[in-house]
Amino acid sequence: MILSLKKVLYLVFIKTIMFLRIPSYKLFKPGRYIYTDNTINVPYDCITGRNLTYLTTSETDCCLACQTNRQFNCLAGNYYPADGRCEIFETWSEINFATGCLSFRKFGICPYGFIYSPDYKTCLKLLNLTTVTKYPWKMGLDFCNMIAPMAFMVKVDNLKKATYIINFVSKFGPGCRQLADNIVAWTGGSREDRQSGSGNFYWFGPNNSMTMINNMWLDMVPESCVALLSLPSEGMFFSAVYLAGESCLKENCVLCEAIPNM
Repeated sequence: MILSLKKVLYLVFIKTIMFLRIPSYKLFKPGRYIYTDNTINVPYDCITGRNLTYLTTSETDCCLACQTNRQFNCLAGNYYPADGRCEIFETWSEINFATGCLSFRKFGICPYGFIYSPDYKTCLKLLNLTTVTKYPWKMGLDFCNMIAPMAFMVKVDNLKKATYIINFVSKFGPGCRQLADNIVAWTGGSREDRQSGSGNFYWFGPNNSMTMINNMWLDMVPESCVALLSLPSEGMFFSAVYLAGESCLKENCVLCEAIPNM
């Protein structure tokens, strides 16, 4: 009986060793990471930016390095099969001319249908990506509040983010062009009393939070809702991105923003 038990333990040990010798990339892929963009179902492009670099044996091992590192909150990475190089990132740029890279992203950072913006650590979604629909301001706000927890109409509180948002809308919402080259989208800004046409402007954030907007140009307009506009360069004039007051009943594209789940 004792010999039989030893034999059984020996066989279990041998099978365990054989299992452990299988390359890790054939065993599993960490469930916290994805390798293709769900919105268009194609592999992610390689990314660039400040990163930590490791040598690993597979894309899965690179994901594990991302998951277990203790220096920052890793959200993405590149794995280069040719030399085993693994780059992991917390923030990054999508512009990268590198080839031969397998890139991945952490899963579940954003609500379903939202796209993570590493530059601003936020999630964005243009309503109805395939057939862009325009909404009055209040309807857009209500829609954003409903589609995901902690979601709201986009907050655009600096020029750099305004330019980024215009580029985002241009990429995902070709129907948002008001004229040939002008792009228009609602922001989450309006007067507290939208009926009166007077009073302070506020950003309406998640859970109906309000932050005052300090913008002297908005204070001079009679309209009560805030849109983000871009004008193309013409002749001696540079292209411009700016906030403008518009009638809240006007129908514009709507960009929703949501707080990421880190």
